Amino acid sequence: MPNDRDTLQNDEDNATDTASQAGKNVEIATEESLFEAINLYRESMKLPPLKFDNVLRNYSLELVQNKEIIIPTVDFKVYMTKFRFLDQWRKRSTDRYMKKWIADPSKRTVLLSPGNYGATCIFSKPNTKENYVAVFVSSVFIPN
Repeated sequence: MPNDRDTLQNDEDNATDTASQAGKNVEIATEESLFEAINLYRESMKLPPLKFDNVLRNYSLELVQNKEIIIPTVDFKVYMTKFRFLDQWRKRSTDRYMKKWIADPSKRTVLLSPGNYGATCIFSKPNTKENYVAVFVSSVFIPN
């Protein structure tokens, strides 16, 4: 089980998916395509799909911008667990990210962690070469 801290691992593979390198059009991953792919993977493993949560998305944006933990507070929602990871962002296909994350035990654990809500976030820091993708899975209780 990953602990509840952020991990940023160096990506040893510096290749990028570009049309000129591959000699074909490669669809670059988006937050939406990554979230959809995570749900497809979860479903293939007989886990329920995640519902997108904008609070988690905003939380992940704060995290990648500031490298700080900011606990989201929202009326009528209780975030019971948070599983997450940060990764360096490069212009790659969704399929390539998923293959990489599934092969990494610490990231695969997050993808398959118990939860009913999740979010993905891609962030590029202005005027730097720092680019990140964040993935969050959370169990959220919403009382009636």
